[in-house]
Amino acid sequence: MRSIQFSVFILATALAFFLSSSQAASAIQYGKKISGTSTWFDGGDLHGAACYGKLLNKDVDAKDGWHIAAVNPSGYKGAEKGVCFECAKVTYNSRSIIVRIIDTCRSCKSTQLDLTSSAFKTLAPLKVGRIKMTYEFVRCPTRGAAFKWPSSPKPKSA
Repeated sequence: MRSIQFSVFILATALAFFLSSSQAASAIQYGKKISGTSTWFDGGDLHGAACYGKLLNKDVDAKDGWHIAAVNPSGYKGAEKGVCFECAKVTYNSRSIIVRIIDTCRSCKSTQLDLTSSAFKTLAPLKVGRIKMTYEFVRCPTRGAAFKWPSSPKPKSA
C-alpha cells in the first residue's frame, strides 16, 4: 500500500512540475504589448550569435550596427525555436525601433530585451544603461530603413 501511495505522490509531483513549467513559457503573440526592461551589449558579447549556432549550426558574429536583441529563451514556448529570428517593436517614451532576436541572454529576466548598443542608442543614451519600455512582437520587415540585420534566414511567415 505504501508503494502505491508513494507512486501516486511521485506522479502528482511530476504532473504539478510539468504544469507549472509549461505555464511559464508562452507562445509568441503578435501585437500584444508587454512591459519590460531593455539593457545593451556590444564588443565581445557580439561573437557567436546563439540563434544561428543552436538552430542553423552556423557561427555568426553580430555587428553592433545591427538592430538586434537577445532574450532569455526559457520564457517562450519552444525556447530558442519559439523566439529566435522573430522581430519586436520596442518603444521607450515616444521613440520606437524594430529589432530581430538572434541571440540569447540566459541572465535576462523573461520581459527583458538586451539590445545592441546601436539599437539602444535609438531609444536612449547608453549612459542610462537600463530603460523601462514596452515591446510587441511584429512581423519582420524585409526591406527599408528598419531592416538592419542579416537577411538570412528569411523571416517566418504568418
